[in-house]
Amino acid sequence: MSGLIEVYEGIIKACAIVNSNSNKEYKRVAWKVNERDNNVWIIHALAVRYEYRGMGLATQLVKNIISYAKLENIEAIHLYVIDKNTLADKLYIKAGFKYISTENIFYEVVGNRQFRMYEYVIE
Repeated sequence: MSGLIEVYEGIIKACAIVNSNSNKEYKRVAWKVNERDNNVWIIHALAVRYEYRGMGLATQLVKNIISYAKLENIEAIHLYVIDKNTLADKLYIKAGFKYISTENIFYEVVGNRQFRMYEYVIE
């Protein structure tokens, strides 16, 4: 999977970028399930169009990603949340993701920032 688009009532209201491509910073995180042979998916981005926020679409999209991962025999889903994004923290914790650590990661678009790493282990 390289992306997931949720279409509701003929309109793209939410989307996510999900694949097995991690960056080097992921290697230093103490995950419960380590990456090998595409056994882990990473949620790189998840967005809901502004006018559709607060309707539960992000929660449904995360549930759909987890369901698809189970069908594909994926062992875990990893993701990061940029500092101060408490709404995203709440979303992922509510969905069953566990906080693993906070890492300083450099991305050209935001510079050096603190990111909270989360993991969902598929049972």
